Amino acid sequence: VAPYLVIGFISVVSIVVETRLLFQVPLRGSLWLLLAEGGLYILVSLSLGILISARTSSQRVAMTAALLVTMLPNIMISGFVFPVESMPIPLQMFSTIVPGRWFIAIVRGIMLKGVGLDHLWRQTAMLGAIATLYGTIFAATEPGTPLYFVHSFSAAPTDPAHVLAIADYQGFPVTAAVQRD
Repeated sequence: VAPYLVIGFISVVSIVVETRLLFQVPLRGSLWLLLAEGGLYILVSLSLGILISARTSSQRVAMTAALLVTMLPNIMISGFVFPVESMPIPLQMFSTIVPGRWFIAIVRGIMLKGVGLDHLWRQTAMLGAIATLYGTIFAATEPGTPLYFVHSFSAAPTDPAHVLAIADYQGFPVTAAVQRD
């Protein structure tokens, strides 16, 4: 999970720099608050991804579920493309569980309005509550449940007895499955 946190945080910093330099979007609020909120959003997103990977039966199902559960709602009903207020009431209600809705409100508040945590505490609390919910559901996962990670990282268990399978990847042995009692 740590590499994903670092990659996500680098992305947040890059996007902030690009919005300032390329698009001249003002940063009227606290940069540190924006970065902290970005870190919280990354944590929520990673929690959801790990939860999906723990609750699906295969890598293909995990990838499809991640697309349907994360990308589409975060783009379509978060307020990023269409204002939440103009959506039908059922979609407005559903959007309350979409982390992107709260993060977009936070980013707009900090960057465009210059407000601080005293005005954004509700949105921050919602992101924290969603992260706690995902973490609680994930904690109930049975030990030994396989997880599906789709990126270029591989497990390197310290105890070789935990390795269940090794795959050959272009001539390199890669740990393909691990289990710990």
